[in-house]
Amino acid sequence: MSDQPLPWIPHLSREYLERLIQPDWYAFEWGSGGSTLWLAPRVQQLISVEHDPEWGAKTQVVLPNVEYQLIPPEHGEFGANKAMPQLYLAGPIGNVNFKRYACSIDGRGPFDLVLVDGRARASCLLHAVPEVRPGGWLVLDNAERDYYLQYTAHLVKDWERVWFTGHGPHIDWTWQCVFWRKPAWS
Repeated sequence: MSDQPLPWIPHLSREYLERLIQPDWYAFEWGSGGSTLWLAPRVQQLISVEHDPEWGAKTQVVLPNVEYQLIPPEHGEFGANKAMPQLYLAGPIGNVNFKRYACSIDGRGPFDLVLVDGRARASCLLHAVPEVRPGGWLVLDNAERDYYLQYTAHLVKDWERVWFTGHGPHIDWTWQCVFWRKPAWS
């Protein structure tokens, strides 16, 4: 991690998020690290969920407005298609599932912001959609990976959408991040 913590999303998407975010927001993220340290001072409360105990030991933050959860994968697969959100898969990790990890958001909302930047992203999207408040935002990093949206795009088809492609911290290539805003009438 750098001296100045940044979310590992394209710079343009971080700048957009910085303009959107409000200090009274209730936020949730899958994948801890720079985003946790960057989000925490900008929101009222943040729930951060991490799957990797080793990474979690390096990134766990003790801040009064952050609830940090370490939820490692469970043994056993439900199937082989990582695009199917009901299978709770994350490549290239095999013979495990991320069901408890993806379900950790259930019943915790409504959230003003949900950031999907961890494992089993298709599964996390499935569980995130009902937990975003009307008018709230759902953000998916690495949206260029088609399998994240293969079976989940229909869940947000009526939501406002903003796509970003560009460079970000710690990575030399460009990638995509997508923001969806849940309709206020939902």
